[in-house]
Amino acid sequence: MAEHLRVQLGEQLRRLREHAGWSQEGFASQANIDRAAYGKLERGQGNVTLITLARIAVAHEMSLAGLLSGITLNPADIQAIPRIARGNRHAIRFGKKENGKS
Repeated sequence: MAEHLRVQLGEQLRRLREHAGWSQEGFASQANIDRAAYGKLERGQGNVTLITLARIAVAHEMSLAGLLSGITLNPADIQAIPRIARGNRHAIRFGKKENGKS
């Protein structure tokens, strides 16, 4: 499900970086992103933040829309992604206060 999006994004990031002639380390430095974290993004691992996407877009001198161009969404797959990941006991559930009362 979400893996498909991460893989597509990773492939897009790698294509753009290689087309620009950057090494992973050089590009990560240019974008002000940790190199290891950037490498994970290219491998389709982990979730990316909006700020990180913005840093990558700025480093490539393009818009966020341009950065994400060509990445396809399957609505059924997106809707099937759990709102709160399993095992995340510290996640805040919408509509509930920290003490468990609404």
